[in-house]
Amino acid sequence: MRRIIIDTDTASDDAVAIIMAMRSPLFKVEAITVVAGNIPIDLACKNALISVEKSNTYHAPVYKGASKPIDRKLHTAEFAHGLNGMGDIELTEPKQKLEDKHAVDAIIELVAKYPYEIELVAIGPLTNVALAIKQNPNVMKKLKGIFVMGGNGLVEGNITPYAEFNYYVDGLAAKIVSNFNITITQLPWHTCLEGVYVRDNDVTRISELNELGKWVVDINSSLIKYSNENHNINGFVVCDAGIIALMIDPSIGTKYVEASSDIVIDNEEHYGEQVTVDGKTNYNVCTNMSYERFVDLLIELLE
Repeated sequence: MRRIIIDTDTASDDAVAIIMAMRSPLFKVEAITVVAGNIPIDLACKNALISVEKSNTYHAPVYKGASKPIDRKLHTAEFAHGLNGMGDIELTEPKQKLEDKHAVDAIIELVAKYPYEIELVAIGPLTNVALAIKQNPNVMKKLKGIFVMGGNGLVEGNITPYAEFNYYVDGLAAKIVSNFNITITQLPWHTCLEGVYVRDNDVTRISELNELGKWVVDINSSLIKYSNENHNINGFVVCDAGIIALMIDPSIGTKYVEASSDIVIDNEEHYGEQVTVDGKTNYNVCTNMSYERFVDLLIELLE
């Protein structure tokens, strides 16, 4: 069984990713570490706790992390996910409580406890991961792997013409992680537009599947509305679930490209942009996915 840490700014697509990981027999989720991004940190923590409980599998500890980027103000995305990050549906208070330890300390301690076993999947801004690297690089070198949903993947962005949201929120963190000498398996925004875009008919399939399926669709109601109005999409793009799918079965990604990338932080117009540079390969970028296989896996894990 693979030991993973999920680092998340828990809004609606993060919740789906957490549920998929918690319900996969391949993984033991050793920790869920929370970062501010889509929504402020306290809301993101609450949503992470709720997502663990909705998974209805086992206890995964949840740790509160960075409440803002390393060196700039926080940009959030309630415009896409709703004010509570979960489609503004009414949410029950979670019974599970946050752990006392800071998320950054939890990451470092788990990597030290399980050297070369921990796979870290980051589905929000990379602030917690970067802070762990800065605090204890020698331990963090013992990660088995880093998986990231984020970055423009060398094409256009979504929050600006150049940058993807997670990298834009904390470009310095993305730069630190990108230059850490561990190759990142990346699912960029552009790939998600086709690969993890849940079409109308599949939204209905998921909603009618069971109570959990209906909840997954309900929490993404704001995202469905936003996707329709801004991207002419009838359905929703569940980006963060996509990187979990690639971890479960890398062949769902039908094309990968090795890249040497850095992140722009010294130009506000291009801040957070992932650009090609000379040097060692540090990214394995998924540029195409099989949507059919993704949605089949999603439904299988929700059943």
